Amino acid sequence: MKRHRESGFSLMEVVIVLSIVLVVSALATPSIISSVAAVKMTSTAQSFASLLQDARMKAARDNQTYAVSCVQNDNTNPTSIDGCKILFIDTDGSHTLNTSGNLSKMELDVQVASAVKFTTTPPSTTVDSVLSFTPNPTAASVTPATMAYFNPRGLACQFEAGRCVNIASGNKPTGFLYYLTSRDVLGKPHYAAVSVSPSGRIKVWKFNGTIWS
Repeated sequence: MKRHRESGFSLMEVVIVLSIVLVVSALATPSIISSVAAVKMTSTAQSFASLLQDARMKAARDNQTYAVSCVQNDNTNPTSIDGCKILFIDTDGSHTLNTSGNLSKMELDVQVASAVKFTTTPPSTTVDSVLSFTPNPTAASVTPATMAYFNPRGLACQFEAGRCVNIASGNKPTGFLYYLTSRDVLGKPHYAAVSVSPSGRIKVWKFNGTIWS
């Protein structure tokens, strides 16, 4: 009677395949973790850029000067921008988010993703060299209550002598720069930036560890 060879995998073949899968997974996991952290930070940067654009357009539409501010989860201003949790268009000038429920007073806001924060300490390679303007105020001097101002023409401005001016003292144009950072579970830092030029052009910058683009 002729015997037929049974189909299937031997124990050795299964062990080899599992070993290969484990090695590939070990190599891929750090890259995946790093990518997730970078995506979350870039998403926050893009949401912030959209909020700045909304503030700019609203200022021009309403013929008003509006600020973009931030608060902590308890609706108080943090001592520095690294404590920002909620970003919003400050339409009433209170520097805190209007939570009255009055639809006519609602202020558009976005959340800062967990593990992502604004920082005044950029990486050693800053984005300044690829900007078309010199940040004024500097990224290190941006405050939570007044992260940005836009005048009725939709231009970036800052207050001097009671007026929000696009050209500040010393004939220096007003333009804003913000850095965001996060660390993945392996401790690797990631950076992004958002710039607002004196003319109101808003751009999100990504950093690959060497160059900004």
